[in-house]
Amino acid sequence: MKRVLIEHKMGFAELSRPWDELLNAARTRNIFLTWEWLYSWWETYGSGTAALHVLAWYDDDRLVAILPAWIEQRRRWAAGPVTRHLRFLGTGEVYSDFLDLIVLGSHEAAVLADLADYLANANAWDVAEFTDMSANAAILQLDGQSGLRTFARAEGGVCPVTTLEGDWDSFLASLSRKMRHEVRSDLKKLRGSGEIEHRIAGRDLPLAEAMDEFVRLHQDRFVQRGEPGNFSSPRFTAFHQAAAARLLARGWLNLEFLAVNGANVACRYQFRYDDAVYDYLPGFDTRWSRQSVGVVLLGMSVKAAIDAGLRRFEFLRGREDYKYRWRAVDQELHALRIARRSLRPTLVFQALRFELLARAWLKRQLGR
Repeated sequence: MKRVLIEHKMGFAELSRPWDELLNAARTRNIFLTWEWLYSWWETYGSGTAALHVLAWYDDDRLVAILPAWIEQRRRWAAGPVTRHLRFLGTGEVYSDFLDLIVLGSHEAAVLADLADYLANANAWDVAEFTDMSANAAILQLDGQSGLRTFARAEGGVCPVTTLEGDWDSFLASLSRKMRHEVRSDLKKLRGSGEIEHRIAGRDLPLAEAMDEFVRLHQDRFVQRGEPGNFSSPRFTAFHQAAAARLLARGWLNLEFLAVNGANVACRYQFRYDDAVYDYLPGFDTRWSRQSVGVVLLGMSVKAAIDAGLRRFEFLRGREDYKYRWRAVDQELHALRIARRSLRPTLVFQALRFELLARAWLKRQLGR
């Protein structure tokens, strides 16, 4: 088995097809591990002192594993030294969930052993911070490996998920009586306001127009509250424009709208991959908030997912109350920090560990 380090954008671009083949067969697969998502992220955020650091393992000529990573240089304190942090691609303001090592189950043990050896001896970075992982992430198996200082913990974030079973009527029957009444009555009331449509980008709207409408609707409530909103960041906006185009080309984008009398009043920016819907960001016209247009569109979205035979509705990060009204249960996000057993990485690691523990303690005190 051979390990290859990819440090340049051209090498990353050339991985597109074998990456897709590997992910389709890997133990862990989701939209945030696709080449389309992570390459778009690197195109947008991989500038300045950021260094691409993708590891690929081959068995003969077959790609069997990928560690999608980069190296970030930063100062933890204004007068402190610059430290080098090995992190997953896709982190930061974009919020990618369920990141991990992409690996074939048949090669997992061998790849993890080689990765542990690499992490123990490489000197290109000071601390590895693998965050935003599910509880069954392959890379969490490195916790406690000899030759490494490791610190694993639940991050405190959760990603609620709803299992989709049966047809729409049976799913609706599994919700609380209050929720069933709300879903039906809100739709009935909205129909009294005029003609309603369920629109999909790429089918009913050109992508460019759909993205503009989505950004407008998502930003609306933030602007009303005097807040900047996600799309006030030019890089965040540029990333999603690039990612949405690539995901639409693969049939994975599900950017949907609720229109009343021809005007879009709510939207959901989603992805469909494998057997799941990933509900990334919503938006709605605040002038229609009393008509519960968000609830109506979400009901349409869940019904469409069930009708398409999908098995999971991933609400993604955040404990917003509305998610649990759709029978969602929490999935904890986990992180693993790693340092080599030498002086500089150990000092950085211990400072980071102390900071994380102090934040957790303060959060518990404030929550009392």
